Amino acid sequence: DEAVVQSRDLGTNFFLREADVGTNTRAAASAKHLQALNRLVDVKAHSGPLSEDLVRAHTALMLCNPTRAEALKWNKFCRANNVGFFLTGVHGLFGYAFADLGDEFTIRDRNGEQPVSRIIDGIDVAGGNEPNEMIVHLIPPPDGRRHNIEDTVHEGWVSFDELEGDLGKLLNEKGPFRAHHVHYKRKDSKTGKTREIFDAYALRVVVPGVSKLPDFVPGGGLLNQVKVPEKVHFRSLAEACDQPVSPGEYSLLFTDGAKFGRPEQLHVALQGLWDWEESNGKLPAANDEAQTEQVIQASLARNKAMREKADKAMQDSDEAPPALALDEVDENVLKMVAQHAECEFQPLSTFFGGVLAQEVVKMTGKFTPLNQWLHIDCFEVLPEVEVDDTHPKCFKPTVAERAPIGSRYDDLVMILGRPLQESLMGKSTFMVGCGALGCELLKNFALLGLACGKGKLTVTDNDTIEVSNLSRQFLFREHNVGQPKSAAASEAVLEMNPALNVVARQDLVSVGTEHIFDDKFWMSLDFVTNALDNVKARLYVDSRCVLFEKALLESGTLGTKCNVQVVLPHLTASYADGPSDGDGGDAIPMCTLRNFPSQIEHCIEWARARFDDMF
Repeated sequence: DEAVVQSRDLGTNFFLREADVGTNTRAAASAKHLQALNRLVDVKAHSGPLSEDLVRAHTALMLCNPTRAEALKWNKFCRANNVGFFLTGVHGLFGYAFADLGDEFTIRDRNGEQPVSRIIDGIDVAGGNEPNEMIVHLIPPPDGRRHNIEDTVHEGWVSFDELEGDLGKLLNEKGPFRAHHVHYKRKDSKTGKTREIFDAYALRVVVPGVSKLPDFVPGGGLLNQVKVPEKVHFRSLAEACDQPVSPGEYSLLFTDGAKFGRPEQLHVALQGLWDWEESNGKLPAANDEAQTEQVIQASLARNKAMREKADKAMQDSDEAPPALALDEVDENVLKMVAQHAECEFQPLSTFFGGVLAQEVVKMTGKFTPLNQWLHIDCFEVLPEVEVDDTHPKCFKPTVAERAPIGSRYDDLVMILGRPLQESLMGKSTFMVGCGALGCELLKNFALLGLACGKGKLTVTDNDTIEVSNLSRQFLFREHNVGQPKSAAASEAVLEMNPALNVVARQDLVSVGTEHIFDDKFWMSLDFVTNALDNVKARLYVDSRCVLFEKALLESGTLGTKCNVQVVLPHLTASYADGPSDGDGGDAIPMCTLRNFPSQIEHCIEWARARFDDMF
């Protein structure tokens, strides 16, 4: 990245410092901080234009906010040289991602879940539809568990172990064998209708190469799931720009059920934006009505051209159209994409950075890659969108209030307006927990300017930093090992934004500390942020928020899974009254396992983990 650091970059890039403004490129300024994350990784900042030799020497290329011409050029080169290609960009409150792993990519494990292993209760060798099919019955409740095996060509395979007799000799340590779901018919005594019932404790298994299966000898046995690698095809960016919907899919990936059809609208807007950028050599200026209207017209013209291309192709073919054309284009969506296209919204940049980093990890063959586009917007945060004009705190920023002022918050000011930005600076929050989630949230708060004026950010965590934390809690470095998490994290975010008013504590939040976090403290807050790893603490914080009528931002992670819940007084259910966390399986948070193994199952899991580490 050859761009020289500007003041506004400090609001989105957490590795840039005020001393870098006007004196350093973004790449050079970031490289040293990236290297500090892990000294075993070789980090280099390249200067000069991107070259074919440089790209060819790497496994993957990720382009951030390129022009369409640049993206098409390098996608073609990457496909020809077996280099993974990733593309992403954030334009105001809209962002996109694109992945291309070539004509043939092998997925070894689509979901990353541990393969299922279940105890066999019995095997009916004559229960299948064919002589070489058998019905495997698993131990039923209360001691048994559902098989949870999908009937797919990737996950629907099993192997056997510890079976007795001739059947065991045939099946043990061989395979894998294709497994299908079992359904049986049952007549409803009330209606007289016959229904098909899914049996979650049985599988129909095919054993190829045999005409008759030996009898099952009682004595147990194990059924183990096997995931068979599967090959997938990716289309080039040139194809995917015109027709973003992948073959076999009926629509683009969408993440919000209230916005069905929105990704297609956003794709049309992106193509129109790229058309305008190619014609003008730049992105449209923020809040420029004339340029915004030009982008809208470019998007409509693009959609019309795609309609003509699709209609022409469909005259001679019954296949899916080679281009996406919408019957109705939502000009409000086009407008909201265009009017802030030159700005970066920090929370959205954080989201897409995390998504694309995970996509690179998927090149190992674990987890399912994007197929192939992802479009997301958060237009709801605009002050003029879905605003209640009668609300006493309602405001719509004027043109002057959205003018840049040469500060680190310029992108936010141009999107939200100066009054809302100043309001953020005056907010106070209490963040409970400072692990992986806490580090991310603190970083976001610092970049957004939260509590950087009259507000205050109080963070508490009674835990200290361990070496194992360094792989996922990015505010910590090797020299922080042994230090309190809250103190080290607060020191790190102050480097990102020295104006942050942060107070670090090492106190538990519980009934025993209500003399510290007293009524006056809770009343001084605007909202509360949870970054905890256990339900008991979440419930206590939730109860305090209910008592003092404070909004609560609740979230949690477990491996690659996550959840988030926004609790608003008198508008939503509280955390305790909201949806349950569901079945967390047998997983235990690693920090609980290593530092606070307080329950019997924690101690057993701790001992097993130590055994695996040692042997």
